[in-house]
Amino acid sequence: MGELVASTRTMARVVESANPADPDARDRVLKTLEYLLSKTPLVMSSWTVFEPNAFDGRDQEFVNRLGYKEKGRFMGTFLKVNGKISRSFDIAEQMLASEEEAGSWYLNPLRSGKDTVTDPYFYNYTGVQGDDKFIASICIPVQRNGRVVGIAGMDVDLTSLKDVVSSLGGAGGAKAYLISSGGVVVSAPDQSIMGKPMDEVAKVRSAAEAVKSALTSGREVSFRGESLLGGESVLGVVAPVM
Repeated sequence: MGELVASTRTMARVVESANPADPDARDRVLKTLEYLLSKTPLVMSSWTVFEPNAFDGRDQEFVNRLGYKEKGRFMGTFLKVNGKISRSFDIAEQMLASEEEAGSWYLNPLRSGKDTVTDPYFYNYTGVQGDDKFIASICIPVQRNGRVVGIAGMDVDLTSLKDVVSSLGGAGGAKAYLISSGGVVVSAPDQSIMGKPMDEVAKVRSAAEAVKSALTSGREVSFRGESLLGGESVLGVVAPVM
């Protein structure tokens, strides 16, 4: 994840350096998003969203044109599916005004000015029923003159981590789980619990407490007893991933 955060920071700095006086600045930034998405494995989407008139002061010229919405503000998303990249138009103005829909990936980093990696969540880029993707967003503030004016981000395809995490189980029937820092299940042998809070699915408190202890201390924690989902006796090891 550290490398992906670094790649997203690089993208944000490129977006930040765009010359607002350049009449082609929007197109140049969009091409940058598309190119970096093509070169970054495990990432499903690259995107940027600016506050109204904060990119080039030309929002009025782009109202309901060239894929921009009713305010004309600069924003763009590219989606990678099966190696093919296309522009997505999933972000709406009403979404950006909603704490529930945009709080974690836009409003919070915009207000705090801090790099943010969201907890895992399901998101639909296409509007097609059942086409939800399991992602986590890396969100980097974009600044001008010391003020945060927008966010640039990459969405990590968490389903692509499933095989990697499963392989960590190794031989002997060992099972591997990946839990986010916020306590959300990222990957597990039982895929039905992915995206759910650990406290909601854990059937054994001692195992859950070991996970919380490792997350809080940043240190490896071992426990002996029933597994997180119960039903079997295990020697468990919980190790933070930096």
